[in-house]
Amino acid sequence: MSRQHPSAYQTTEILTADPGRLILLLYDGALRALREARESLARGQHMEKFECLDRAENIVAELMGCLDEEKGGEIARQLKSLYAYVLKRILDANLKGDEKAIDECLRILGTLRDAWQTILQKKPDANASAPSARGALSATV
Repeated sequence: MSRQHPSAYQTTEILTADPGRLILLLYDGALRALREARESLARGQHMEKFECLDRAENIVAELMGCLDEEKGGEIARQLKSLYAYVLKRILDANLKGDEKAIDECLRILGTLRDAWQTILQKKPDANASAPSARGALSATV
């Protein structure tokens, strides 16, 4: 499995997305990488599994880095703990070939992704009140 490069459409979507939408795209990317890792594991393609899990790990680390604990308070701290747990389970999946760990990460991140999407849909002005960017991206929760 060679890593696919983003299409022109995907690149434009990322470059023009508001911070709230970028978080959703990060969740989507992590979930896609985890699903690909599970498929690679099932096919016995360990290098591809490693690459996919590495991609998922990098995305979750980015999500963690986007948290603003000062503004997000307890919710941000709880999300940070969840992300740390997911990173640990990704490591378990990588080192032990643990498919259950991948499935657990998919469930956790899928739930968080769905919640984030619901928040964005319920707040039509979410883009206007989206978290201020720390660098290129920030998530205040």
